[in-house]
Amino acid sequence: MVGCLADMRLVSTVLEVLNREETGGLRLAEAISAIEALEKVVRELLPAALADEVFVAGIHHGQLLLIALTSSTAARLRLESTRLLQDLAVQGLDVKDVRVRVAADRHPYRADAAAPMPAPLAPAVRKRLLALAKDVPDPLLRRSIKRLANVGRKPAGSRHVPD
Repeated sequence: MVGCLADMRLVSTVLEVLNREETGGLRLAEAISAIEALEKVVRELLPAALADEVFVAGIHHGQLLLIALTSSTAARLRLESTRLLQDLAVQGLDVKDVRVRVAADRHPYRADAAAPMPAPLAPAVRKRLLALAKDVPDPLLRRSIKRLANVGRKPAGSRHVPD
Protein backbone atom coordinates (compact mmCIF):
# COMPACT_ATOMS: atom_id res chain seq x y z
CA MET A 1 0.00 0.00 0.00
CA VAL A 2 3.01 2.30 0.49
CA GLY A 3 3.81 2.11 -3.24
CA CYS A 4 0.19 2.88 -3.92
CA LEU A 5 0.41 6.08 -1.84
CA ALA A 6 3.58 7.17 -3.66
CA ASP A 7 1.89 6.60 -7.02
CA MET A 8 -1.15 8.60 -5.88
CA ARG A 9 1.09 11.48 -4.85
CA LEU A 10 2.64 11.46 -8.33
CA VAL A 11 -0.81 11.40 -9.93
CA SER A 12 -2.04 14.23 -7.67
CA THR A 13 1.04 16.33 -8.43
CA VAL A 14 0.71 15.82 -12.17
CA LEU A 15 -3.00 16.62 -12.07
CA GLU A 16 -2.26 19.83 -10.16
CA VAL A 17 0.22 20.87 -12.85
CA LEU A 18 -2.33 19.97 -15.53
CA ASN A 19 -4.94 22.22 -13.98
CA ARG A 20 -2.65 25.27 -13.70
CA GLU A 21 -3.48 27.84 -16.35
CA GLU A 22 0.10 29.08 -16.77
CA THR A 23 1.41 25.69 -17.89
CA GLY A 24 -1.14 25.23 -20.65
CA GLY A 25 -1.20 21.51 -19.90
CA LEU A 26 1.33 18.73 -19.67
CA ARG A 27 3.81 17.46 -22.14
CA LEU A 28 2.77 14.15 -23.62
CA ALA A 29 5.35 12.11 -21.68
CA GLU A 30 4.16 13.57 -18.37
CA ALA A 31 0.52 12.88 -19.25
CA ILE A 32 1.35 9.28 -20.14
CA SER A 33 3.27 8.90 -16.87
CA ALA A 34 0.30 10.21 -14.92
CA ILE A 35 -2.14 7.83 -16.63
CA GLU A 36 0.21 4.86 -16.13
CA ALA A 37 0.59 5.69 -12.44
CA LEU A 38 -3.17 6.12 -12.06
CA GLU A 39 -3.78 2.83 -13.90
CA LYS A 40 -1.39 1.06 -11.51
CA VAL A 41 -3.25 2.48 -8.51
CA VAL A 42 -6.68 1.62 -9.93
CA ARG A 43 -5.59 -1.94 -10.67
CA GLU A 44 -4.25 -2.36 -7.13
CA LEU A 45 -7.60 -1.20 -5.74
CA LEU A 46 -9.74 -3.47 -7.94
CA PRO A 47 -10.40 -7.16 -7.31
CA ALA A 48 -7.84 -9.36 -9.07
CA ALA A 49 -10.48 -10.72 -11.47
CA LEU A 50 -11.08 -7.21 -12.83
CA ALA A 51 -7.61 -5.69 -12.66
CA ASP A 52 -6.25 -7.21 -15.90
CA GLU A 53 -9.44 -6.46 -17.83
CA VAL A 54 -9.49 -2.69 -17.19
CA PHE A 55 -7.49 0.22 -18.58
CA VAL A 56 -7.47 3.86 -17.52
CA ALA A 57 -8.27 6.15 -20.43
CA GLY A 58 -7.87 9.36 -18.45
CA ILE A 59 -9.29 11.68 -15.87
CA HIS A 60 -10.97 14.97 -16.65
CA HIS A 61 -12.79 17.36 -14.30
CA GLY A 62 -12.92 14.73 -11.57
CA GLN A 63 -14.30 12.01 -13.83
CA LEU A 64 -12.25 8.84 -14.19
CA LEU A 65 -12.73 7.09 -17.54
CA LEU A 66 -12.12 3.35 -17.49
CA ILE A 67 -12.12 1.02 -20.50
CA ALA A 68 -13.28 -2.56 -19.95
CA LEU A 69 -12.39 -5.31 -22.40
CA THR A 70 -15.82 -6.94 -22.26
CA SER A 71 -19.36 -5.92 -21.38
CA SER A 72 -19.41 -8.36 -18.45
CA THR A 73 -16.24 -6.76 -17.07
CA ALA A 74 -17.85 -3.34 -17.52
CA ALA A 75 -20.94 -4.46 -15.58
CA ARG A 76 -18.82 -5.81 -12.71
CA LEU A 77 -16.72 -2.63 -12.76
CA ARG A 78 -19.82 -0.45 -12.53
CA LEU A 79 -20.85 -2.43 -9.44
CA GLU A 80 -17.41 -1.75 -7.93
CA SER A 81 -17.38 1.96 -8.85
CA THR A 82 -18.71 3.25 -5.50
CA ARG A 83 -16.07 1.31 -3.55
CA LEU A 84 -13.41 2.41 -6.04
CA LEU A 85 -14.37 6.07 -5.57
CA GLN A 86 -14.10 5.64 -1.79
CA ASP A 87 -10.71 3.92 -2.07
CA LEU A 88 -9.39 6.63 -4.40
CA ALA A 89 -10.56 9.29 -1.92
CA VAL A 90 -8.68 7.48 0.86
CA GLN A 91 -5.60 7.60 -1.39
CA GLY A 92 -6.04 11.38 -1.71
CA LEU A 93 -7.35 11.60 -5.26
CA ASP A 94 -10.45 13.73 -5.74
CA VAL A 95 -12.48 11.70 -8.24
CA LYS A 96 -16.18 12.51 -8.28
CA ASP A 97 -17.37 9.98 -10.83
CA VAL A 98 -16.29 6.82 -12.62
CA ARG A 99 -17.34 6.33 -16.21
CA VAL A 100 -16.97 2.88 -17.75
CA ARG A 101 -16.85 2.16 -21.47
CA VAL A 102 -16.45 -1.14 -23.29
CA ALA A 103 -13.52 -1.41 -25.70
CA ALA A 104 -14.51 -1.70 -29.36
CA ASP A 105 -12.00 -4.48 -29.93
CA ARG A 106 -9.74 -6.48 -27.72
CA HIS A 107 -6.82 -4.57 -26.28
CA PRO A 108 -3.92 -4.61 -28.79
CA TYR A 109 -1.34 -5.53 -26.15
CA ARG A 110 -3.04 -8.68 -24.94
CA ALA A 111 -1.67 -12.01 -26.12
CA ASP A 112 -5.12 -13.29 -27.10
CA ALA A 113 -6.12 -10.10 -28.94
CA ALA A 114 -5.90 -11.58 -32.43
CA ALA A 115 -8.45 -14.25 -33.21
CA PRO A 116 -6.87 -17.33 -34.75
CA MET A 117 -7.52 -17.87 -38.42
CA PRO A 118 -10.08 -20.64 -38.87
CA ALA A 119 -8.96 -23.87 -40.50
CA PRO A 120 -9.86 -24.17 -44.18
CA LEU A 121 -12.79 -26.35 -45.12
CA ALA A 122 -12.18 -29.83 -46.48
CA PRO A 123 -11.65 -29.69 -50.27
CA ALA A 124 -14.79 -31.74 -50.98
CA VAL A 125 -16.94 -29.43 -48.81
CA ARG A 126 -15.45 -26.35 -50.41
CA LYS A 127 -16.08 -27.75 -53.91
CA ARG A 128 -19.75 -28.48 -53.06
CA LEU A 129 -20.30 -25.00 -51.66
CA LEU A 130 -18.77 -23.36 -54.75
CA ALA A 131 -20.97 -25.52 -57.00
CA LEU A 132 -24.00 -24.53 -54.93
CA ALA A 133 -23.07 -20.85 -55.21
CA LYS A 134 -23.13 -21.09 -59.03
CA ASP A 135 -26.77 -22.22 -58.93
CA VAL A 136 -28.00 -19.56 -56.49
CA PRO A 137 -29.72 -16.67 -58.31
CA ASP A 138 -29.57 -14.21 -55.40
CA PRO A 139 -26.24 -12.30 -55.61
CA LEU A 140 -26.00 -11.61 -51.84
CA LEU A 141 -26.61 -15.22 -50.94
CA ARG A 142 -24.15 -16.32 -53.65
CA ARG A 143 -21.46 -14.05 -52.16
CA SER A 144 -22.15 -15.40 -48.67
CA ILE A 145 -21.82 -19.00 -49.82
CA LYS A 146 -18.55 -18.20 -51.62
CA ARG A 147 -17.26 -16.45 -48.49
CA LEU A 148 -18.16 -19.53 -46.46
CA ALA A 149 -16.39 -21.77 -48.98
CA ASN A 150 -13.23 -19.68 -48.61
CA VAL A 151 -13.11 -19.69 -44.79
CA GLY A 152 -9.49 -20.02 -43.72
CA ARG A 153 -8.14 -19.43 -47.24
CA LYS A 154 -8.24 -15.64 -47.47
CA PRO A 155 -5.86 -13.26 -45.71
CA ALA A 156 -7.22 -11.75 -42.48
CA GLY A 157 -9.18 -8.58 -43.10
CA SER A 158 -9.94 -9.35 -46.75
CA ARG A 159 -13.65 -9.24 -47.39
CA HIS A 160 -13.77 -9.19 -51.16
CA VAL A 161 -15.48 -12.22 -52.64
CA PRO A 162 -15.78 -12.21 -56.42
CA ASP A 163 -19.27 -12.81 -57.84
